[in-house]
Amino acid sequence: MSTAIPLPAAGYWQQRRAPEVGVSSNSQASVKSQIIALCREAALLALEEDIKAKCTRKKHFTQALSTVTPRIPQSLRRFYEDYQEKSGLHTL
Repeated sequence: MSTAIPLPAAGYWQQRRAPEVGVSSNSQASVKSQIIALCREAALLALEEDIKAKCTRKKHFTQALSTVTPRIPQSLRRFYEDYQEKSGLHTL
């Protein structure tokens, strides 16, 4: 069974704001822009498949991940890797 994610209505992204996280504003903007790029690419892939698509599926996100390249600074990656090690999340 495939999970479908409805496509947002026009203006949705302008109305929503991601929750704040404890990183610098430059890093935060970079992460947000990557998430937005990934979502847009997945939505475009869904629309290429069916111009009347009402949802984006996991396969679209998986495919979008191969197109959208990561731009997270190495310092932020190290921060999350260190946090993962210290928190024990790596064992999940």
